[in-house]
Amino acid sequence: MNEPKKTIVLLLIGAAVGVAAGYLLASDDKEELISDFKDTAGKVNDSLHNEVAKAKKFASDLRDGVNDFLKRV
Repeated sequence: MNEPKKTIVLLLIGAAVGVAAGYLLASDDKEELISDFKDTAGKVNDSLHNEVAKAKKFASDLRDGVNDFLKRV
């Protein structure tokens, strides 16, 4: 990822964290919000790990296919 895209992504993440923190501090039901945030973060984490595993499998399969092709050529 190039630098301007990284900067934009980091700014968006920072803004999201700031909004979440502000919402949490202004809320009366902090315990439930924290629990919801943890659950959502866990789901996002699991999803990201799943997508990374898929990407690794795809890259491995692609590498193997290219190697097989090159051996035949």
